[in-house]
Amino acid sequence: MAFEIRDGTGSTSTAKVTGKNQLAVAADTMPREGRAAFDGYLHAFTTGPITLTTTGSYSGLLYITNSDSRPIYIWQIVAFGTVAVRWQFVKNPTTGTLISGGTSISATNVNFASTLTLGATLKKGGDGSTVTNGTTFLYAGNPAFDASSPLTRTPIIIGQSGSFALMCRPSASCDAFVSAVVSQEDLDL
Repeated sequence: MAFEIRDGTGSTSTAKVTGKNQLAVAADTMPREGRAAFDGYLHAFTTGPITLTTTGSYSGLLYITNSDSRPIYIWQIVAFGTVAVRWQFVKNPTTGTLISGGTSISATNVNFASTLTLGATLKKGGDGSTVTNGTTFLYAGNPAFDASSPLTRTPIIIGQSGSFALMCRPSASCDAFVSAVVSQEDLDL
């Protein structure tokens, strides 16, 4: 028995259904981040180098809070130190010297033709910056100078008014930095 699916918009397009009841399709695919960049929703930012001398505890290096109704998707975080370091991911922190006294940083839209901006507050911390009243949800580590792979390959989603912080504990005094690629959009999946 043959099936025909009509498009319904008046273009008279049809789709073929095979004898095994499979829809015959031809499609092009693009990674989600690529589509976000193309549409002007993808942004990148970095803390730049931060000198750390405190080795016995974590220092808050990056803070993000979402000030828009659209969620922020953290697609990639790359970070390293000049010595082996441990990283702590914190969900929804509310206080600490990173939040109250951190230095504002800016995000750059990676589609240079786009005028869309990121609806978020971005701050970088420094040696001894604190982050409190949040929930630690992940620890990671990397050896000295290893920024060859992201700290996480799973997207982190920050909803409206939500926040995220990344903290660093170096094995010895060092310089460290964090860079991230994020998008802010309503995904129609």
